[in-house]
Amino acid sequence: MRRALQDKVRLSTRTNRIFSGVDEAVASGADRGLNADIARLLVERNLRDCPQGVTWTTDPRLRGASAVKLTEGHSRAVLKALSMPTLLMLARGTSSQASEMLDRAQRYIEGLTLHIVDGGHHFHMESRVSEVAQHMQQFLAGLEKRESAC
Repeated sequence: MRRALQDKVRLSTRTNRIFSGVDEAVASGADRGLNADIARLLVERNLRDCPQGVTWTTDPRLRGASAVKLTEGHSRAVLKALSMPTLLMLARGTSSQASEMLDRAQRYIEGLTLHIVDGGHHFHMESRVSEVAQHMQQFLAGLEKRESAC
């Protein structure tokens, strides 16, 4: 809670970085390890024109800590309450936080379908995009079959 309040104050006066153009913003993303093509997709949808060039549309306060934290009990209750078929797709080699989420999902979501694919945080935009789309189409086709059987 303390960190959330500190971040709120610190980020309330922060302004977004200004770039001379889209290419400079893409290069900034690529400098932080993003594939240039993925950086371009992310950047182009998140910029707006300003007098000095372009800037992010994202509210800087979104980078701060959240004041709302779910307890294990809250998290379990939310996941157990999911009554619909649920598709979870994760990238192989994800963070320990994602591993914890996966463990909870497998324990508490009754109608869970899981697919782990190669890639990183933006795996849905990387080289495996057709594999991701295929898993989604199969999942949705299964839902349609269930509905038509009713």
